[in-house]
Amino acid sequence: MLQPHRQLLVGGRREPLGKRALDVLSFLAEAQGAIVTKDELLDAVWPGIVVEENALQVHIVAVRKALGPEAHRLKTIRSIGYQLALDPSAIAASNVTPGIAEPQDPRVGRGEHRIPVVLRALAAGGPGDQTEAALASGITDELIVRLRRMPELRIGTADREGQVVTDVFENAYIIDGTLRSNGDRLRVAARLSSSEGEILWSQTFDHRLADLFDVQEQIAASIADALSVSFDVGANSAEYGGTDDPEAFAAYLQFRVHQLHPDQTVPMRYLERAISIDPAYIKALGAMSTSYGIRAAHAGSRKEALELLLEQDKSTQRAVAANPNLWVGHVARGWYYNNRRDFRSCEASMQLAAQLDKGNDPELPKLLALYAFSVGRTKKGLALLNSAALIDPIYRHDPAFVWGFLQSEQYDEAVDLYGRLAASEPGRHLAFSSYAFWAQLCLGNEWAAIQFARQQGIGTGDDLLAFKADETLLAMPSAKVKQWAANKYGDGGHFQLVNAALNAGYCKHPQLAMVLMGLALERPGNYAVSAFWNPALAEARKTDAFGQLVAELGLETMWRESGDWGDFSHPRETGVQFK
Repeated sequence: MLQPHRQLLVGGRREPLGKRALDVLSFLAEAQGAIVTKDELLDAVWPGIVVEENALQVHIVAVRKALGPEAHRLKTIRSIGYQLALDPSAIAASNVTPGIAEPQDPRVGRGEHRIPVVLRALAAGGPGDQTEAALASGITDELIVRLRRMPELRIGTADREGQVVTDVFENAYIIDGTLRSNGDRLRVAARLSSSEGEILWSQTFDHRLADLFDVQEQIAASIADALSVSFDVGANSAEYGGTDDPEAFAAYLQFRVHQLHPDQTVPMRYLERAISIDPAYIKALGAMSTSYGIRAAHAGSRKEALELLLEQDKSTQRAVAANPNLWVGHVARGWYYNNRRDFRSCEASMQLAAQLDKGNDPELPKLLALYAFSVGRTKKGLALLNSAALIDPIYRHDPAFVWGFLQSEQYDEAVDLYGRLAASEPGRHLAFSSYAFWAQLCLGNEWAAIQFARQQGIGTGDDLLAFKADETLLAMPSAKVKQWAANKYGDGGHFQLVNAALNAGYCKHPQLAMVLMGLALERPGNYAVSAFWNPALAEARKTDAFGQLVAELGLETMWRESGDWGDFSHPRETGVQFK
């Protein structure tokens, strides 16, 4: 029964349903059995927002899933819209909102009614092309494995004629698609259809053919993630802070690709798009923390940086309040505290997030790994990335490993991994390109590193050349460096000063590196602390100035209270010894 306070009751118990799906169901119910056109639903559920018809179709899937044995009441009127067949007795029993008949067996609930889905083998585009046929078969097999990890789905595989010989899948959803290759490019078109043949979702996935097995995994993972949103199941579901809207999810994925883009208006536009489509998308709300933090570090003035940190504070509080029992908001809140250099509160938020881990979302251990790297716990960070790979094997090649490899002085591994990732998906891993740049420098390949930076479109290589050519700065007394920084960056420039400190450390000027790092920390932002563990600052970490800075920041207190000193610091009776 659909209650007036926006709950769907099935068998007398509340059935979880996302906001948009509830909007769809409510509008259909209010029509009292009349046909509702697709345009009418789109205008009612997404007023003032332009969305594709796919967005409506996946919420229809969510409603049918929630209705369980009564799903047949939601009828598709081909090329027109939808009709919800109502129980007249339920309408008479309620003077507020039309009702939906409850199933005969009240024991049937969401967990006991698995969604039947039939997977047909991907069709290779080129007749007789053995490579395409092998890829199509490999992706299909990988997709079967991934979908069967979702307990809410009952997965069947079709025979060569596309049929399943069992009544269990009589009214099942159908997943099929095609695969085509062109040189080193691979395109897979996948779709989800109802048992009546209506296309509910479709998407195209493009990849470069660098490593055949990796490509199979990546494409299967992308399809499975998109389908999990369509069915609202798994770690991407609304229940776990995700969304049941594929357009919102697509925008969020674009944010993740561009989240460390130098121009932070790029990822922010994707997040704003995701949240405008699904205001209850907690992962998108939490992700705003990343963008605000990066923009604060790049801010041109102190005033701008503090305003951005205030926005980060608001967005992370909103993410926590949306569902305090999910890890998402607490990780976002932790990054906010990190940017305010409140390391004790940051540590507490990250520990709370870890306690809320349900073990089904690889993004949590990955984000905890990034936090570990940022406070000098490199071994722990690498272990967390490996635990993410146990949840989803695709994470064994996550670009975050490049950061961990650099800090653990595994320079060849860092360069090799980034090279393989860039070859398969150019442009998608630029967020970690600076770590690959520093790994090449640490291998003694300075010119190759500079050329690499230019190829990747990052300025670190040319910044290093400019720094080495600035003889005035290199010979400048420490007292005058502060005036130099003020003249060049005003009361902003946190990010630029940190990079200057790294360049000074690399050029064997540890004292200058610490002066520049101290000036960076006089400005809002916290890129500085995550850069402490770069090998370029190995000599600078041995200076008294570094120990004093760490104590003033409160890092020593946080390490001492947590008992986790990481890989670069060791407690002494008075102070800390660094390496």
